[in-house]
Amino acid sequence: MFGESMGSRLQLDEEKLWAFIHEFHAAARADDKLGPLLAASVSDRHAQLLAMFDLWSYLLLGTARYKRNPVPVHARLTIELAHFDRWLALLKSAADSQLPADAAEKAKLRASRMIPGHAKLMREIA
Repeated sequence: MFGESMGSRLQLDEEKLWAFIHEFHAAARADDKLGPLLAASVSDRHAQLLAMFDLWSYLLLGTARYKRNPVPVHARLTIELAHFDRWLALLKSAADSQLPADAAEKAKLRASRMIPGHAKLMREIA
């Protein structure tokens, strides 16, 4: 409908989005592959959570909060294909657990589409 954001068409609000972000972030920090990367590269967890919220708010709710480019930050890390695979698996699990079905499907689709381009850009910067 005219005047509605993308998120208003989904059964999603910011509270549910925060639950998704927190579950995904906690799972990534506890993961044997992703946890060490996060521990070594993230000095301010609160700022990281806010950036993640802004990104997913943009992707799922259609807000204009996210104004960063995540590629240069991630290009400094030693990220391998297995990391992307694990990231996607954890994200899908958190989406299924915390988001309404329509929002979970959109989150999983958006995440799946991010990986090839993100990986390509990181190789070009490195």
